[in-house]
Amino acid sequence: MPQVQLPIFPAGVTHINSEVAFEERDGKVYYFNGHLPVFVHDKSALATFRLFSTQLVINGNATQAEISRAFGVPLVTVKRYVKLYREGGAAAFFAPAKKRSGSKLTAEVCQEVQGLLDQGLTVPEVGRELGILSNTLHKAIRAGRLRPGKKNLSNDAIASTKSARSIADIQAPLGRATTRSLERVARASACSMGLPLSLNWLKMFPMAGYCWLFRHYCYLDS
Repeated sequence: MPQVQLPIFPAGVTHINSEVAFEERDGKVYYFNGHLPVFVHDKSALATFRLFSTQLVINGNATQAEISRAFGVPLVTVKRYVKLYREGGAAAFFAPAKKRSGSKLTAEVCQEVQGLLDQGLTVPEVGRELGILSNTLHKAIRAGRLRPGKKNLSNDAIASTKSARSIADIQAPLGRATTRSLERVARASACSMGLPLSLNWLKMFPMAGYCWLFRHYCYLDS
């Protein structure tokens, strides 16, 4: 009675299952059925790999789970390319990728977005204003469809948090510690006269406080 002889594979191959194996060598991927090579492609030929591994599934030579396990490809990806093959055939694997039109950013919308960016609004602020994702706007800027807005580095802007004040301090045109110069002078003057550092009335009436300090200095000098 004849006996079924299992295929004998070359040493060093990776088994997809008991019938099919593959080996990567010298920048190429070889597929075997026993000692018989059945297909070969360049390691970098991703579309060819997707096509052949899908054909193994379609022809019943391997399951989707076996392909996923052998090559470390997510199972959902294997299923997606099986569906692609059934709907579009082999040519679908080599068709150029479809580019998204970015229909939300029409010429009129781009003009409106650019106007807000030119006014100094940040990308997230523009996105919230017009109901457009910030990621969409960033892509349009990288693609050259929009110009980055001018950053507002005015020293008159009062930072509301410590981190924001630190950033404004670093970005000051005259260098670090040159923002809010009048307030810094007033506080330094208060220290030299032994006044407490917490001058809340200076915050409420800044110009009055500065004038009082300078008049006090004039009185001391006279």
